[in-house]
Parts: sequence; C-alpha cells; structure tokens
Amino acid sequence: MRLALVALLVMALPLGLDARATIRNSLLLLIDTSGSMDDTIGSGSAEIKIEAAKDAAIAAVDRALASGATEVAVLGFSGGCSSPISERLDFTTDSNELTRFIRGLQAVGGTPMADALVVANQFMQSSGTPGTDSQMIVLLADGDNDCGDVAQAMDQLRAAGIVFRHETVGFGIEPTSDAARDLRHVANASGGEYHHATSATQLADVFMEFVDTFTVIDMLGMFGGTSTANSPGAQADPSDSAAGAASGAQAGASADADTGGFTSMIGAFQAADAAEASTFGALAIDTNQGTAWAWAAGRADEAEARRAALDECGQGCRIVVTVQDGCAAYAADQARGSSVWAWVSAYDSETDATPLALDECAQRGGTDCIVRVWACSDGSGGGASGRGQDALASDDTDGTGGADIPFGAFAAHPDQITVWGLAAEYDTRAEAERVALEECGDGCEILFTFEDGCMAYATDEAAGSTIIGWSSGYDSRAEAEEGALHECAKRGGTNCLVRVWDCSGG
Repeated sequence: MRLALVALLVMALPLGLDARATIRNSLLLLIDTSGSMDDTIGSGSAEIKIEAAKDAAIAAVDRALASGATEVAVLGFSGGCSSPISERLDFTTDSNELTRFIRGLQAVGGTPMADALVVANQFMQSSGTPGTDSQMIVLLADGDNDCGDVAQAMDQLRAAGIVFRHETVGFGIEPTSDAARDLRHVANASGGEYHHATSATQLADVFMEFVDTFTVIDMLGMFGGTSTANSPGAQADPSDSAAGAASGAQAGASADADTGGFTSMIGAFQAADAAEASTFGALAIDTNQGTAWAWAAGRADEAEARRAALDECGQGCRIVVTVQDGCAAYAADQARGSSVWAWVSAYDSETDATPLALDECAQRGGTDCIVRVWACSDGSGGGASGRGQDALASDDTDGTGGADIPFGAFAAHPDQITVWGLAAEYDTRAEAERVALEECGDGCEILFTFEDGCMAYATDEAAGSTIIGWSSGYDSRAEAEEGALHECAKRGGTNCLVRVWDCSGG
C-alpha cells in the first residue's frame, strides 16, 4: 500500500516541477558485472542475472529522470583490483544514453567490491553536480568480494569524509554469505539499508523503491544534504558490542540499518493515511546467555518501543535490536565462554527471521545457538526462556544455581583503546558488566564477558593504530595472552602488547 502511494506521488508531483531546471539529486548505480552475473538467478529460474539487473536499472533510471531534477551515473565493476571499474558512464540526464549504456554492460571478471566502493564514492564527490541536496549510491552484487577488505574500505572513506549513502542489494546470494555480510556492512556504515532479491521481479521492485523514495523525499524537502551528513559512526551489538566487532561480527549504524525495509530510508516520511503509519518494536536481553528477555512491538515510535522493552526486561537489560514495520530476531551461542551473536530484521514474519538469525549465529562460529528473543512490529513476539527478576538475579545459565559461578566483564572505549575497565569474581554477569563500565568511564562499552577461565586484552602499540585483540575462556593465562596477541596480529597489528589479563577464581 505504501509503495503504491509513493509511486503515485512520484508520478503526480513532477507535473508541477517543469520549471525546476537545476539538478537536485545525484544517483549513482554501482553494478556488479563479474562473470557470475552471467549465470541464472537460481531456484529453477532460467533468467540471467545481468539481464535482470539491466531491466531493473533501466526502469529505475526512467523513473528517476521523470522529475527533471535527478542526474544518474553508472559504474560497472569487475576485473582486477588495481582497476575495479570496467565500464563507466558519467552523470547525465539523457535517458537514451543511459539505456544504451546499461543495455551494453557485459558480465566478465572478478568482484572487486572493496576497491570499487572507494572509486565510486570518490567519483560521486568529484563528478556529481556540486551542491545537490541528495546523493545516493545503489550497489548491486551477486558474489563475494575478492579484492581488499570492504570494512577497511568504508573506514578509509569515512576518514576522508566522503561516505555517501549506500542502498545495497544482494542478488541471488545466500543471506548468511560473506557477500551478504559485506553488503549489510556497507549499508549500515553509510546510513542506508541492505536488501535481498532472489528473483528478477524482486530486484525490479527493490530498484523502484530506491528511486521512488529518493524522489519523493527530495520533493518533500526531507532528505539529508551533504555527503558528510550521511556518515554515521559504527556501532556493534549493544549487548556485547565490541565483542561482536572483535570476533568479526556485523557492525553498523545504531540499531540495525536493515530495520524497516524501505520505510527507514525515508526517515520521518509517513503516509497520510493513519492506517499506514509505521509501527516499531524492540528486543531486550540481559546477556547473551542470561535468562531475562523482553520485547515490545506495535509502538508508535522507536523510543517508546525501546523504553517498553527495557521496562519489561528489568534491571541490567539492554536493547539489542529495533525493528520498524517488520520482524526481527536475535540469536546467541550458548556454548560456555562464547560471545558469538547474530541478528536479522526487516523480514515479513517470525518464520522468516528466526532461521536466518540462527544461520548467521552458526556462520560466525556458534555451536549451540538459540533465538533469545524475536518480535514483529505488528505486536507478536516471544523468547527462548522466561523473564523475571528472580531469574536475572541468579544468572543460572548451566543449572548450577548461578551463585557458584564467578562472572567477569571487560569494558573498553571504542575510540580510545588504552581506556578499559575490568570486573571479575561477581555473582552475576549484569553486576560484572555494571562494575566494568563504571571502572572504564564515560563512553565505554562492554567488550566481552567471561566465566570459569582466563581472559586477555591486547592492543597494537604502533603509532595511530586502533587495532585490538582479546580472548576468553582459556585454561591458563599464557593461553589467553597468546590468543589475544594472535587476534591482534590477525587484524593487522604490527606491535601488539597484552595490556591486561585475568583468570576467574584468582
């Protein structure tokens, strides 16, 4: 219903915009033209991916140009790492030129996604019409990046202040693949969204959503202005945030930029019909392996949903996922000493969301994953274990009674790697986390929790480096220190040093 309303606005409003001669929007299509795009979509479909991508792009371009205020450029990426852009068409408003160029794209070569991202953002900055109100990059890919590192590429762009908003599409790929994770990261790190398409029809719908939303928001004057304004800082899982980043888990804009399908793209825009207004939900837990959980759904705004979920969950809980107009699920590994977690959102039903959360958790190394809590913004939800203050106080995760298990927590500042706080030998994880955060100070986050074992935290001492490594659940100090140093070096550290270690039980 909402998509139809947006499409209606796009078709109706340009009639009053004939006098607008200036370019207000810059849209860049960054399309994977690697050899795999010449394969069929899969699932029994005989359609070729590159042909479906061409059709979707041409239809979207025609819609985008209808307002007379949008310029479009197209970059095809494939081939070698040193020259990731194989085909390029500069910004133009000529529909025929764009159609000819897109129709002529050829699928051959590799998938240099990381390097292509750097070039695309630099291209938008240097080649787009100066002073446009809205700039957006649509990235379509069907396979794993094979040049460089996508997260490092986004960090490089963010440091240079030229990260434009990215709407990303995984076409015919597994939701838990490396490609999907990279595409989610790009979207999250730039304030955009990740979309999944498994058919030519879905791909066409997704592309049209991008353009319809882009155009309507420009007309309503509600889309952001400059490139630097659309570059949110990264934030990992709120319940175990730095731990997730350290173990290679997904990091992105606050509260999951996957949230809400295309509706979160339009921010404050809401349909005039009250029946079509967005609904929000939030998921809360105590810890990844705790016993307290809660959900709130069907709320009028995100803040209300977050407050309700926290109130229901109780002391020591925190928000792990928010959702808008869809379903979300949060899964965590229950194996002792594990800090593996995963979440998904913006799915149509609980039966869609929960299996994907479990798959993502297993993909990250979880051996005993469960869905701690799920909810849909329509008001439905549930969890894997009961909630309540008695359960929270005991923190009994293994049936031993809780109080006999000494818990510890380690907190660190995300921007100052030498600022940390350690708490050990506490009866509950919640208490250990509270003390660690107090010890660390303002702006700190829980990096990981631990019990019945040894942990270590290492930092790279090279000038200007922010690389860290940590480990927990080892039998001895030496093993924990070796694990932390190995993790630090694996992430690129050249002069790693163990800053702190601890073993439960003294």
